[in-house]
Amino acid sequence: MKESFPYRAGLDKLIPVSEIPVLNRMRSLPQPQKRLLWKIIKITSKDGLAIYNGKLIDLKILLTQGLIEQNLLYRGKGISLFVLPGAQHLLRQLIRKIE
Repeated sequence: MKESFPYRAGLDKLIPVSEIPVLNRMRSLPQPQKRLLWKIIKITSKDGLAIYNGKLIDLKILLTQGLIEQNLLYRGKGISLFVLPGAQHLLRQLIRKIE
């Protein structure tokens, strides 16, 4: 089953201009990282937090691109992430597409 981001249908018109570069970074990711980011977005709360149960090394590209940030204060199981920091409108639109 092929997964892709549901942002082809005019999502750029639904978010502020300041968040377009984040959307473009998402679009330019290699396919495996797009899939990983999509899986993370699916488990993200409306507050923009997600607990990832994989390896930190798998997140390297997403971290360097600034699409996620590690929550270093979290001490539970898994890796706590801030998803799409600084692009709350984009995250909200993507979460709405899932629901």
